[in-house]
Amino acid sequence: MSESEIAPDHWTARRTRRWLWLGALAMWPVPYFIAVEGSVPVVRMLLLAGVSLAYAAGVDGSGLAWVMAAMLFGHVLVGALVLWVVAAIVARLLPPATRQRSVAIVLVLGFAVANAIHVYRTPFDDVALHARWFELFP
Repeated sequence: MSESEIAPDHWTARRTRRWLWLGALAMWPVPYFIAVEGSVPVVRMLLLAGVSLAYAAGVDGSGLAWVMAAMLFGHVLVGALVLWVVAAIVARLLPPATRQRSVAIVLVLGFAVANAIHVYRTPFDDVALHARWFELFP
């Protein structure tokens, strides 16, 4: 059965991939190696890259902030691409009838684990080295 012949209440592989990818961008710890190492979601790295870029543009026009912002943006691009490929593979492997339910379970469990356990390592944080998801975005 092709994607176009699937019943309207079933999710396509594309829609499944999109939701899995967005959830992974927001929750999956991706390693980064800049001055120090850590593992945070891609969304947090994007926030750090934006802050570094704003600092470089506003205060430190010729310093290390430009390099740090570029490295963080590079990590964001690579992390997003890897997570997209993984989400695409998982979306294709799921049977059409269970895609919506599977994505909902993965997102809810992922969010619960990310908030229950210290799964992120954040050396740029001012509170603690290890953090839960809700502690990453004050």
